[in-house]
Amino acid sequence: MDGLKFNMPCYLRNHAGSATLFVTDSYVKIVIRKKEITIPFESIQSIVFKQPAFLTKGSMAFKTAQPKYGSIHWGMGISTDLNDANTVLYDKENLETAYQIKSYIEEKCRSLGERPGYYEELEQLKLLLEKNVITQEEFDAKKKQILGL
Repeated sequence: MDGLKFNMPCYLRNHAGSATLFVTDSYVKIVIRKKEITIPFESIQSIVFKQPAFLTKGSMAFKTAQPKYGSIHWGMGISTDLNDANTVLYDKENLETAYQIKSYIEEKCRSLGERPGYYEELEQLKLLLEKNVITQEEFDAKKKQILGL
């Protein structure tokens, strides 16, 4: 995996078995068995981070603008709701690594948000929509392109 920065053993909610969280220069990848969930930094809006407690695992949820519906079917009647697919659980001994991952991703996302013209382009696009120069569908398509969704 090119540009690998971190990897950490983890778990998915409502799924038996362990997974691995990989963080590269541009995305987060959660791998469990032969299934992969890839989340580009451009689509991450925030990270909800919870430290492990006495009897519970810690969690890291990657909140994105993508709609949540359906589920991932792992086989043998086991599935994970997509609302939980972007959330990983981790053990207490991985707290330091989890915190480093959170800090790294937040910094990368901040630098993406500071790209020149990023917000200005969205504002101009919204103005064109309001003036009926472009349709809602054209606006949505271009917005997804700009945001990398």
